[in-house]
Parts: sequence; structure tokens; C-alpha cells
Amino acid sequence: FAITVIKTLTLPNTNIESDVAEWRKANLEIKPLKLILEIIKSLHKTLGELESYLTPFELQKIIIPLAGDKAKMQDYLEAIQAFRENKLNVVSFPDCASGSNDKRMVREFLLFLSYYGFCQMIKGKNNSTDKFFLQSEYVSEIDEITTIKKSLTFEKVVEEIRGNQIIIEAERRKILSETYARPEQAKFRKQVLKEFNNKCFLTGENLSLVLQACHIIPVKHKGSDIIENGLCLRADLHILFDGRHIRFKPDGVIQYSEALKKSVSYSKLPSRVSFPFFVSNEAIQWRYDYY
Repeated sequence: FAITVIKTLTLPNTNIESDVAEWRKANLEIKPLKLILEIIKSLHKTLGELESYLTPFELQKIIIPLAGDKAKMQDYLEAIQAFRENKLNVVSFPDCASGSNDKRMVREFLLFLSYYGFCQMIKGKNNSTDKFFLQSEYVSEIDEITTIKKSLTFEKVVEEIRGNQIIIEAERRKILSETYARPEQAKFRKQVLKEFNNKCFLTGENLSLVLQACHIIPVKHKGSDIIENGLCLRADLHILFDGRHIRFKPDGVIQYSEALKKSVSYSKLPSRVSFPFFVSNEAIQWRYDYY
């Protein structure tokens, strides 16, 4: 979801903007989340890890005005570096966030990237000086995201993301880092495997070494470590489940991604399942609707 939004969110938003004609007259179109990632990534590559951040103030006062002027990447980098060295007076820049809620909305772009693991927020003296640092271990993923073709439709972007191994592996590492940080995960695994008779829900595999407890509603979305929110899957199927290659409908019908359908290794997976009585139907419905 987050990656698709990064690739497709475009300004002006024709659904809410009242001055779309002015944007079009200036031949101006901006993908704000993608631009922010590209700038922070470039700061990381040119100035180093300690400088690979943006603050809401810098985004509001420097990046947005330059974006309106169709600046090149080098222009952004030079302006940010000059500002941090007290060599740039932003007072002379146009105020492109003059509305009462504009400053808050500018910060929301950075909070979005932080929430989905692309940035880490370090608190400043106030909201405008919070520093949103690039998560450097995901630079390769960001490279892949920013090079996906611009002209792809929403559905095509989703399909390309699901077929990109670098992106899938990076997202998997994020999930694993969250899992290892929670001590109750071991108890959750033990309970789920026991309720599923130590067998993979899809294949019947009973080798405990490769069995994992999967959250139906992910922990980051307030999913609980309870058996009602768990499925027992083989490790590779867990990866595919987290990567949206496998989706369960509440009636038990299973939907597979196009990439998975073409794979010989997974050609014998079932098309329908019956959920055990203890699995929450509400959790299955939530995941199908929202994840």
C-alpha cells in the first residue's frame, strides 16, 4: 500500500484541488512522497548518513518552492546544504504553505514515510524541526521504488511491486525486525502451531523447523498475539502472505498474485480452505478489505 501511494500520489489532486487549471497552465505535476525519498536518498549518497534527513521546515520553506520551479536534484541538495550552513536566507523564497493547515499537512508527508519504515523520526525542539532520517538499510529498496515506470496504472504498479524481489525482501526484513523486537512472539508461535496441529494451513507440512505463526491483522495495525489472529504457514508461504501474493477471502476462497500463478513450485496450492473455528472471521475480513 505504502509503496503504491508513493508511486501514484500526484499533485495537483484533481479530487480536492480548486486551482488545477493553474497547475496545468504551468505544466506542473509533482509526486511529493517520491520526491522526498529521492532527495533524502541523494543526501545520503552525497553528504553522508548524518545529513540524510529532512525537517518539516526545510520541506515547507525550501523543497516545495523549488519543486514549483521544477528544480533539478542538484538544486535541492545545494539549497539544503547552504541552509544548514547558514548561507541561505529562505525569507526571500515564496511562501507556498500559507494556509492554516498547510504546515501540518507538509509534516504529514514525512510522518507517512516514517510510519511505513522508510524514515526514522528524531524529535527536535518542535514539530517543524523534527528530523526524518533515511533508514539507510533500505536504500536499495528505495532505488527500486523510484525507478518503477511513471506511466504505470495503479494496478500495474501493484503488480510490479509484488514481482520485485528486492522490494519484497526489504519489506520482509521490516516485518522480521518488528517480530524480533517483541518477546511475546515465541508464546504466540507456540500457541498457533499447537492449535494447527503443527501443520502448515495450506500444504500440511509438519516439519516444525519451517513452520511459522503469521498474524492475520499485522502487529503494526494493532493485531494481537492471540490464536484468533494467527495462521500456521510454511516459512516461504508466510513471506508470500506478507507480500500480498496470497490473499484469503472470508468464505475461504484464496486469491493468488499473477506472479505466483505462473510459478511451477506453487502450482498445487489449494484454491479454497476451511478456516478452523478459532480463527477470527473478522480478522480475515479486515485483512482482505484493508491489507
